[in-house]
Amino acid sequence: MGHPVLSLRTKLRAWREDRLDRKIGGISLAEVRESKFQDLGAYPTMSAEYGAIDMMFKKFPLSEKDVFVDVGCGFGRVISRLLLKKSPCKKYYGVELDPDVAAITAKRFEDFPQVSILNGNILDVLPHDGTVFWLYNPFDVNVLDAFLSKLESGREMPAWVMYYCDYRAFALEGRRNWNRLLKDAWCCPPEKPLPWSIWLYQPDWNRCTAR
Repeated sequence: MGHPVLSLRTKLRAWREDRLDRKIGGISLAEVRESKFQDLGAYPTMSAEYGAIDMMFKKFPLSEKDVFVDVGCGFGRVISRLLLKKSPCKKYYGVELDPDVAAITAKRFEDFPQVSILNGNILDVLPHDGTVFWLYNPFDVNVLDAFLSKLESGREMPAWVMYYCDYRAFALEGRRNWNRLLKDAWCCPPEKPLPWSIWLYQPDWNRCTAR
């Protein structure tokens, strides 16, 4: 039997997250949906916890110059949170492989012209004007490697990757022109800590030192 205090805390967190979910689009985003594209290396659709989202963006806030890309956006909770927090980011993309999920998410953001939901494989529809890319462990290491190569290809400006549940961050370690800026973990008992990290890609011809 679980600890009663922890059980109550979990229920309160779920209630709070449901209320926040419904502020944009009017639906809960708690559903975990198995991917129909496992043969392409895709993992299930699920939403990051608000506590983790807030923690990461507190340590790495967006600016008015940023174009944010949620890679494997699912139902769009991260973009929702940024909108509710009135992030100064000028443009948001959500890229979602599953057409059914993408349609639901596009409907949620139909009143937000600064948000574009793209249905397709990130390797085919990567927004090249993106500056900050969010990943919640959306695919296997082979697709991650291909994504990084696609992101690097012909890029003239720096790019930042915010990687939540970064269990495949070893694909970035030692990779040319990539450096880890931050590493931490989000923890809300009784769950185990969930690691995250933030990475900077600096093209050889554009060695920036700060945002």
